[in-house]
Amino acid sequence: MADADPHAVLDRDPWFASLDRAIAEAMKAAGRVRRHAAGSAVYHLGDDPNGLHLVIAGEVRLLSYSEAGAQMVALVARAGDWFGELSTIDGRERPQDAIAAGEVSLFSLDQPAVERIAASH
Repeated sequence: MADADPHAVLDRDPWFASLDRAIAEAMKAAGRVRRHAAGSAVYHLGDDPNGLHLVIAGEVRLLSYSEAGAQMVALVARAGDWFGELSTIDGRERPQDAIAAGEVSLFSLDQPAVERIAASH
């Protein structure tokens, strides 16, 4: 999979572009590109927060489940989309599964990095 430049994807994102420059630079420095094979989990329902993720290439499906156990696609995150922010902010367990739909490349800020950046800015 040929990946886009994660910093170029970040710079095109309106939310990221609106951040204070020091915060944006700290996020760029702390983030890591992570690849996931088709069908692999970025995180599972009930997991502790593992950070904030930006799709660089590919798609991630956020899956919820009915009381009867039927799987429902809550969101499809594509290149340029962020996901994982709810648990990253509130510190509560993940409310969905996040599963790679095909090969996926993510720019990920792990939970400790998010907390460090938030505390220092």
